Amino acid sequence: MPFASAAAERCRPSWGRVRAALDPRIAATLGTPCDGLVAAVLQPRDLSPGTGCREPPCPACYRRDVRPDAPRRLDVPTIAALFAARGHRSYAGEGVSQLEHALQTAAQAEEDGAPPALRAAALLHDLGHLLSDLEGTPTLRGIDDGHERAALPALRGLFGEEVLAPIRWHVDAKRFLCATEPAYERALSDDSRRSLVLQGGPMTRAEQAAFVARPHAAEALRLRRWDDRAKVAGEKTPPFEHFLGVLESCVVCA
Repeated sequence: MPFASAAAERCRPSWGRVRAALDPRIAATLGTPCDGLVAAVLQPRDLSPGTGCREPPCPACYRRDVRPDAPRRLDVPTIAALFAARGHRSYAGEGVSQLEHALQTAAQAEEDGAPPALRAAALLHDLGHLLSDLEGTPTLRGIDDGHERAALPALRGLFGEEVLAPIRWHVDAKRFLCATEPAYERALSDDSRRSLVLQGGPMTRAEQAAFVARPHAAEALRLRRWDDRAKVAGEKTPPFEHFLGVLESCVVCA
């Protein structure tokens, strides 16, 4: 697959090289709670004695892992590697995996004729879940995982606001739609309704006005609707490789 530009080519190898070069490295990190893929692939870091947690990972360790200054800037190969290593994880409270959910969301964006930046956002909108060692269904434990913000520090510098803003606001888009479309909230999945409460509930009128004034709010709303429909077990989609060209075309390497 051709790269979008010479600058982009410096940022990532092909998908085949990703699998060949990174899969063994990733495999060696799996199964290590709170000090696995995030530490080994994104940022080697020192855990002070006693700060690592046992299985299942605790909210305190999770919060440490997604602190704003934690991950280095990602590149496309590492993003692909994260999906290869962790995409099999269950999408919390739903009948699909993280990878299936991402691909279904991106496929809907493509079918709707979304521009490349919004298709990239659709693919990556839940990347924060893959950067976390918090497994299971956090909402059942009263945890808002903040996934919409978790990946932003690592993606900033690789992608522009056309990609980042819809990711950042896709949870607020749910809150907006719940406030403005009563039928929308009734159609949410059980897990999405639980997370809604943890995320602040339906927006107030003041919050709605502030939301629609944000750049890329309309794109976040489109992403949200795809997101909600991307939970169909067994749904056929293009493979991850199909969307690599979209990611590559959106890279803004220095």
